[in-house]
Amino acid sequence: MLHTIYIQLLDEGTAVWRPVSAERLPDGRYLLPSSKQEDEEWAYPPGSIVECAERTFGDGTKALVALRPA
Repeated sequence: MLHTIYIQLLDEGTAVWRPVSAERLPDGRYLLPSSKQEDEEWAYPPGSIVECAERTFGDGTKALVALRPA
C-alpha cells in the first residue's frame, strides 16, 4: 500500500521536504520510489528502505518524514 512520506532535499539553502509515494512494508519501514527528478538531491537514494517518524512542520501540519536508512 502506498503512503505519502516526506524526504528532505539536500543543497537547497533551506529545509525543503519533497512528498513522495512510498510503499509501506510489513515491518513498518518504507520503500522509496525508484526514480526522482534529475535536478533534486534526496537525503536517501531512490529505491532505499527508510525508517519514518511523524514530524510537525512550521505551519503546524504533521506528516511522516524519512529519518534514516533502514
